[in-house]
Amino acid sequence: MRSTIKYLPAFYFLFNSCQPGESGSAKPSTAQIQIKSVTESDHDPEENDRNLAHEPEISANSFITKSEFNQKGNLLKKEQYNDRGKLEWREVYTYDEVGQLLEMVSYHFKKVSIRRICKYGKENPLVECNDFEGGGKNTKRQIVKKETNGHTIVWDYVLTQSMLIKTSEGIFDQNESNIKNSYFSDGRLLATEENQYDMFGNRVESMRSDVLNGSQRITHFKVDRKNNAIETLILDGNLFIESRIVTRYNDQHHLVEQLTYGIKGNLKESVLHLYEYDGFGQWIKDITVINKKPISVRVRKLEYF
Repeated sequence: MRSTIKYLPAFYFLFNSCQPGESGSAKPSTAQIQIKSVTESDHDPEENDRNLAHEPEISANSFITKSEFNQKGNLLKKEQYNDRGKLEWREVYTYDEVGQLLEMVSYHFKKVSIRRICKYGKENPLVECNDFEGGGKNTKRQIVKKETNGHTIVWDYVLTQSMLIKTSEGIFDQNESNIKNSYFSDGRLLATEENQYDMFGNRVESMRSDVLNGSQRITHFKVDRKNNAIETLILDGNLFIESRIVTRYNDQHHLVEQLTYGIKGNLKESVLHLYEYDGFGQWIKDITVINKKPISVRVRKLEYF
């Protein structure tokens, strides 16, 4: 699993915390097919059903999410409906001729909630993105700067008491791997994070240091030959194991099992994913089983060009 972060997606995910829930599963293209739309919904599994069927109605307090794409694979529109079928959120995306995001407008119950505008420099590098609330107030900003050594620095700002205050700083190397992050509050440095990568661009180690109390947490990542992350080992500053997570993937690179172990090596949680696929190899059902008990069923309906 390559851990690089390109700057426009990095900005999108950093700011996306204020948007409706993301599944991260609606990436719309393969070499053979092009997806026009994806509709996702969560359902309760039917009790005492050996085939793990699901209830036809969506789960209480869950959402139906529909994403629409163009033939270049760019997300054009995303809508979120509540369990009563009422539209709550809508996001509309606009791109330039090379597919770079120019504007995203988010509507909450038909009113503009957030307007995101991005600017680019020469040779199309991202320079700046800003979020504006419905009334026009600038609430978030990200500035991107290319250094002469090939590194790129990304600064994030959030509106705090009528001022845009820096909350984080990220450094990316020539391969666009995120090698260091710094986190701030009210202008004070709170924590740093340094990442190490292998020759294939996979993150293999992360060290997070808390400036205030001096504590450290080290995370080791192990990947397989297909670049899937198969083990995560979390250590404290004294190198004592806090947690160990073992994961397994199928031939489609989809997560099928995640085992979480505690300090003493005891199994704390087992999560299984059982998939059903359509004729194009895209999953249309994901059944989540936690500690041998079916918990939820995510259903996808896909429309192709």
